[in-house]
Amino acid sequence: MREKFRAVALVFAVALGAMLAMTGCAGARLTSKPEAVGQLKLTSAKVQWETFHDVKLRYPKAFGAEYARKEVAPVLDAFLKKGPGKIEKLLAESGVPKGNDFTLELTPKTFTYNSAGAKHFEIAVVIRAASGHTRGWISVATNGSDYADPDAFVDSFAKILVSEMKTAGWY
Repeated sequence: MREKFRAVALVFAVALGAMLAMTGCAGARLTSKPEAVGQLKLTSAKVQWETFHDVKLRYPKAFGAEYARKEVAPVLDAFLKKGPGKIEKLLAESGVPKGNDFTLELTPKTFTYNSAGAKHFEIAVVIRAASGHTRGWISVATNGSDYADPDAFVDSFAKILVSEMKTAGWY
């Protein structure tokens, strides 16, 4: 009976994974726990890219760099243009208005694209006080498939980032 249950559970898990891949679902997860130097309470914040040109691309060599860029470029473009604004909007909705007390500096780390069409983008976030001193940091990765809308990647990243900052007690 136990083996039959495991077999059914495995089939269900595989079917669910295939369904999510076909619907283009994007998700995000925490890749490092929120760390704060001293007490951190965001009173107002702005969000900006610290750098965006140092994204490390990982992809199957057989695909070639041009194919990987074609598949990755729309997602990176969405992050570059819309990421800071979406995070600022979610923070404002949570009681942290846009302002200069703190700056969330986003730094892209690695964008992985595999032969099955899965995409994984990790971004480090450093929180700086207006004085320039580092007050905290966190790292979040967003995941999705070829079928996911580029904005879905940005949305899932912004939501998990703001949620984890709240869980950490930063606002």
